[in-house]
Amino acid sequence: MNKENEEPIHIFSSWCKRCGICTAICPKNVLENGPDGYPFAARPEDCILCGMCDAHCPDYAITLKAKPEVKEEGEHE
Repeated sequence: MNKENEEPIHIFSSWCKRCGICTAICPKNVLENGPDGYPFAARPEDCILCGMCDAHCPDYAITLKAKPEVKEEGEHE
């Protein structure tokens, strides 16, 4: 899997207590609960990396891939 195809959300299931906060709070309905009750990114392509799931997870079980830096017009490396 190359970097462009990586999911923007990583859920540490061993830390997750399946509370459902992340699935309830996601503004784009990216997250769903699986049959086992653990959340997963059902629609990762819709993720806007807002950080709501990460910020509200009481178990610190969610991390987000960093947003790529957007360079201003005329800015060079």
